[in-house]
Amino acid sequence: MKIGTDAVLLGSWCKTGSSIHAADLGAGSGILSLMLAQRGLQKVTAIESDMHAAMQASSNFSLSPWPEKFETICADVHHLRESLKASFDLIISNPPFHEGHIESIDIERNKARQATGNPEEFRKNWFETAFELSKDAGLLNIIFPYTDEGKWLASAASAGWFHSHLCRVRGNSKAAYSRTMACFTKSKVDSIAIEELCIETDNRGFYTDSYKALTQEFYLERVFSRTKGIS
Repeated sequence: MKIGTDAVLLGSWCKTGSSIHAADLGAGSGILSLMLAQRGLQKVTAIESDMHAAMQASSNFSLSPWPEKFETICADVHHLRESLKASFDLIISNPPFHEGHIESIDIERNKARQATGNPEEFRKNWFETAFELSKDAGLLNIIFPYTDEGKWLASAASAGWFHSHLCRVRGNSKAAYSRTMACFTKSKVDSIAIEELCIETDNRGFYTDSYKALTQEFYLERVFSRTKGIS
């Protein structure tokens, strides 16, 4: 599966604290799991319901410099709430958040990106499952559309999560926000850190210094030397 900007952003920005063991919910091909391992997490459990995606993730893990760090579970994450209860210091996910029909010939990619059923119910179940899987001091990091930010924050709050960090992302300084990245805790925080990130300069096709600083550890140098940005 193609590596998208959302995954690169979230894996780079994710607040890890002192976490040791992470879970990647809906891991897909494992890009977020790999990024967490590169960032120093000692163990990463990748949970993916699609068998072919889980196999691809396992293959990618075996080819990485840290194959011993990974565990792959092919299952519906909601079915693991009891068996994996309070197992993880950190949960990360790029969930399927698109509502409605996605026009693409890539069926597997559509499935990974599109929420099925009632969107409100999907968010509720997703946050409740993440809460059950997390330790008391656990962190949760996700990305979702900025236009639905209120809905996602409300669903998180109803499941017991408190947002501690928000980062709103836009393609360039003239574009509207397109994504929100959020970090949640199980304890209320005194203040919420809010930031914004522009991916490209106003000269389209060139990355901003802030985007380079955030993501440079995960790109080959030649990516930033080319003129065309990723999409």
